[in-house]
Amino acid sequence: MLTAYMRKAVDTIAASTDDPEVDDADFHFHDTLLRASGNQALAFFANALGGVLHQALHERRIEMRKFAGDRDIMVRLHRDIYDAVASGDPAAAASAVDEHFAAYDQLANAAHGSTALSGACGRTTRCNTTRASGDVLSPD
Repeated sequence: MLTAYMRKAVDTIAASTDDPEVDDADFHFHDTLLRASGNQALAFFANALGGVLHQALHERRIEMRKFAGDRDIMVRLHRDIYDAVASGDPAAAASAVDEHFAAYDQLANAAHGSTALSGACGRTTRCNTTRASGDVLSPD
């Protein structure tokens, strides 16, 4: 049942042109992922820190919007997580989550002036990212 909420969030991220709606779907995706883990501690922290998580995701999305194609990257990374969770493969799900956070950390660093994107956007996701200003950032 929880995977249906994750799928709906990915579909909203892919289809919406409304930034607040995308941010909200991103939050719900991550919140649902934490709950779907079956880990009581993660569920507890999701409840306790929901507001902080929502704000952190919102701030990260503002940074990511500086890159052309950020939505495509976001959809691919979240879809990879959804597919792995829906398949019931915990190792693939963990790998997809790790890839997601590694990619966004690299893009966030690039947004703050570093153009070193070694392995940018993870192992399976390809991205040659262009800042809104037109500077091209590519994986090494």
